[in-house]
Amino acid sequence: MDLVNEYLRTVAALLPKAQREDIIAELRDTILSGIEAREGDLGRPLTDDEVEAELREVGHPLVIAARYREGPQHVVGPTLYPYWLFAVKASIALQVAIAVVVVIVRTLAFGDFPLMLGQAIGSGITGALVFVGAATATVWVLERRGQRIDYLETWRVRDLRLLEIATWDVSSVREWVVAWRARPRRERVKSQAWRRDSPIAHGLALIVVGTALILWWTGVLSPGLSLSADDLRRLDISPGALAAFQWSGFKAVVFWFVLVYMAALVLQGALLLAWPGVQRLQGAIEAIRGAMLLAFCVWLNTASPLAPSLNVSSFPDLIQRMAMLAHSPPVPLEPIVVIFVLSMAFSGLVLFSRGLWTLATSGPRAQAEAGISKSA
Repeated sequence: MDLVNEYLRTVAALLPKAQREDIIAELRDTILSGIEAREGDLGRPLTDDEVEAELREVGHPLVIAARYREGPQHVVGPTLYPYWLFAVKASIALQVAIAVVVVIVRTLAFGDFPLMLGQAIGSGITGALVFVGAATATVWVLERRGQRIDYLETWRVRDLRLLEIATWDVSSVREWVVAWRARPRRERVKSQAWRRDSPIAHGLALIVVGTALILWWTGVLSPGLSLSADDLRRLDISPGALAAFQWSGFKAVVFWFVLVYMAALVLQGALLLAWPGVQRLQGAIEAIRGAMLLAFCVWLNTASPLAPSLNVSSFPDLIQRMAMLAHSPPVPLEPIVVIFVLSMAFSGLVLFSRGLWTLATSGPRAQAEAGISKSA
């Protein structure tokens, strides 16, 4: 009986507490009945090896406990498996595209093609594994929470063409380019308008861009380009006063703020895929993202370690700095950084304004009026 008790104790440890006693009592009766029947056939008590053989026929404790466990018994279930597989294929295609771009850029900038190719392959494999892991973890959570996703029930036919991305190869891209050039200009404009209006396309773009940026920012995906003075000089960029700037220390200061912003991109994309019709939430996220960008740019220009190089006191001062870009190489780094910060501030202003506009025009009254106009 010691073997039976040890077996049942192991099974009990793997069972839900609420059902443990009832299941173990039932399982004990089943095992003992089987042993007694076997002993009756043999006319003698079973040896330890024979008892162990009987227990093996009952099943491994992990298998027995799994039969009584509530909830899904799989990592990726049949309902979400096609979507998971599409996400995996798309992520691998994205990593291949990024690796190709990295190899080309780094080879043109620094040469040494074999080294650049090896680093790009290693970075691409790491990034693809992270993508696959993130997709699997997301599906695992959705399977167990029973979360309802609007897109799975209210998908639209015009969004289905996005699924073709996972089947693209070199010949597919070539055929698409030839077909796109052959289309009349009016149809091209209509196709571009569809991409702007499609929340699914927008959501996928935000997820892809946000995830790639997170992988780059956290060091998982490395393009191999740094802001060191030597690397900048190889690119015909003169560091100037920023040659002694500690970029690593600056990244440590802004690391979590930037990471939160990138995560907001992925979150907004996921919400667009799950609930494409919830416009007020999208507007709120866009307004928050815009406010974050504006606040970040103000901090960069006034209180950050870069402020002495970025601080533009007047419009003539800005024009004077931009004129520095007209010089023959090497191009000074300072006006490039100024242009980048100004572009980021403009993007933040656009996001903030668009988010507020969406919040103001997508209330219950606006949605009701839109429904009336559609029915009319």
